[in-house]
Order: sequence, then C-alpha cells, then structure tokens
Amino acid sequence: MKLLLTLFPMIIAIGGLAQAATIKVGHSLLPGDYLGIGYSHYTNSLVNAKLRLFGESSHKNGLQYSAFGIDLMGEYASNQNEQVLFGCRLGFGVTGQIEREPWVYGSLSPGKKFNYGLIAEITGEWWMSEQMCLSVFGQQQYLFNTSLGNTRFVFGLGLKFHFDNH
Repeated sequence: MKLLLTLFPMIIAIGGLAQAATIKVGHSLLPGDYLGIGYSHYTNSLVNAKLRLFGESSHKNGLQYSAFGIDLMGEYASNQNEQVLFGCRLGFGVTGQIEREPWVYGSLSPGKKFNYGLIAEITGEWWMSEQMCLSVFGQQQYLFNTSLGNTRFVFGLGLKFHFDNH
C-alpha cells in the first residue's frame, strides 16, 4: 500500500502525458482493504482508456491475503461533451494480479500466484471544480484462477484530478 501511495505523486508529475489521475480507496467483500491509483487517457471516440495499479490487503479471520495488480479498461462517460455537476462512467476491461496468502499459495511457484480475468466498473462522479471530482464506485472482477474464488466485488470512494492539457 505504501508503494502505491508513493507512485501516485509520480503519476501527477507526468501530468504532461495524462489527462486525469485518480486515487480510489475502498473495501472488498473478501473482506479486504483496497487502494488503486489510475491514469486516464481521453480519446476522440466514445470510449476512453484507463490504466490503474492497485493493491488489496486482508488480515481477518486468520487470512493474511495481499494482492498487487493492474487493470486496463475502456471507459464510457455519460457526460461526453459538457462539463456537468454529476456524471456516470462505465468501464470494462482486463485485470491481472499477483496474490499472496501463506496457506493457499505458500507452496506455489510465483507464476502460479498470478491471477487474471475480466473487470467491470461503474463510477458516479460529482465535479467539485473543473479540475477535481469526487466519486463512488463499484467494481466486479471475474478471475480465472479459482484458488480463492473466481469473483471479487470492491466498492469505495475516489478522487480524480483532471489536467488541463487536452
């Protein structure tokens, strides 16, 4: 988690390339805590690109689970042509993550600890200014390695910084 918090200012520093940087915190139903930092790249089409690094951690009921991964999504925004106070975004894409848990993954090689799958996300946005917006999100992952289950649901809050370079 500290690594992800360290990387967020680096994403802001390369703001010359980015259109928006996002930080999201939440809770998964694993149960665990979630932190993600993302980069958005707007396109001329209806679907924009989003890249996000994330971490998830849980230390409940004897479970000592952690995961670090990356999401790559196409995202459709309901407010394409105008700056509005409230908006909605729908995203679909792929996810990949390295999972660690001593009981389940202890004897596996690092390659077998890699999990991948599909991701869908819905985000509601409230634009507080032209550069910053507060959001609530819900995300569903469908994973293909079923050691700890094949679905994950995450929900939480986010903060998005919109850069003036587009």
